[in-house]
Amino acid sequence: MLADDAGRELVEVLEELDTDLGRQEAVIRERRARLAELLTEARGGRLTAEGPVSAELSGLFAGMGEIPPSPMAAQDRELLVLLDTVAPPKERERLIGAMREMTATPEAVERVHEVYARLDALADAEPDDPRVAEAGRALAACLPDEVVTGLDGPGLPGGRLTDAFFGDFSPAQTAAVHHALCLVQERAQ
Repeated sequence: MLADDAGRELVEVLEELDTDLGRQEAVIRERRARLAELLTEARGGRLTAEGPVSAELSGLFAGMGEIPPSPMAAQDRELLVLLDTVAPPKERERLIGAMREMTATPEAVERVHEVYARLDALADAEPDDPRVAEAGRALAACLPDEVVTGLDGPGLPGGRLTDAFFGDFSPAQTAAVHHALCLVQERAQ
């Protein structure tokens, strides 16, 4: 490490290392606190059907009522459970807040269920199917502007999370979600 920082004062390098270790220590403390909550729930037999999720996400799921059998809804729930477990607290709050906004009323929940149905119908479609744009517009109408916070470039973030998110989508479903994110990004500007 010191060889990579040639020309910098040793004290400066060590202070930077100390600051970085402090950040890592804070992240580990947060994760251990979350693990302690999960252990308490597990020991008390209070884990939800979705698995060990936060009280906020469990409440969100409960507020959505009965989810119709939908592969897209199931994928969405799995992704939310993953994000609930691994996302930093501020990001988790932002995402759950956006989902709460999307499902704030029975009518809003119904619109989300309709979007799942539209996306499910695209499972075997081609990306140029006219239903792709319709599904994208319907999804964009449900998404709050906050969902595009932190997105890089036109419509999508890069990285492993995006790859995992779109990994099980058909090309038409991916095109519809891309279209929706672009529409929300344009609206948010």
